[in-house]
Amino acid sequence: RIGVEAGAILALYGSISSVSYGVPNVLSTAAMATGSKHLGEARWSVLLWTLRFFHWFALGCGLLFALVLLTQRDAIVNLFSNNTEYPGFLELIDEVWPLFIVAQPVYALIAVLGPLLVTTQNYVYWGKVVALCFVAVYVPVTAVASARSSLLLVMLGDLLYNVAHVALLVWKVTHLEMGEIAKKARADAALAGPDS
Repeated sequence: RIGVEAGAILALYGSISSVSYGVPNVLSTAAMATGSKHLGEARWSVLLWTLRFFHWFALGCGLLFALVLLTQRDAIVNLFSNNTEYPGFLELIDEVWPLFIVAQPVYALIAVLGPLLVTTQNYVYWGKVVALCFVAVYVPVTAVASARSSLLLVMLGDLLYNVAHVALLVWKVTHLEMGEIAKKARADAALAGPDS
């Protein structure tokens, strides 16, 4: 119902977002292996360092992908469209390109926070997050998008779903889990004393 041009733009959005998700996700699987080992061995300060490193890694990847889209829009669009002119295509791209840019750091954060959630042994929480975000955010927005045949609303539904997803993962991993791990790391450091 959104049209061929809009469908092509949605495919481009999906392809670009897959890279922004896939690259950091594959590289952050190391956190699951090493981080889980540190968790099992109660090496709190090393675990905390690992979690912090991968938070910064996610932000760096997301900002890099957003910068590429910000500075290379025409090259990316021409590569995807093979310089073929479709009526309304460029106008639609202009309308939704800001969402392309904003979405990439969000995808990179989800890509890394997911493995960090697994590192801290919170498998069930992730399922609840996905279900909640899907029902409470994605379905209502995309239902309205479908009724209005709006590419912008379809993409906004995806972005809002992912923003809610990131917010809940940050709350769990960054705020709760890392907060507890930091307390344990400080307690271990205090027990070890100043000479260790």
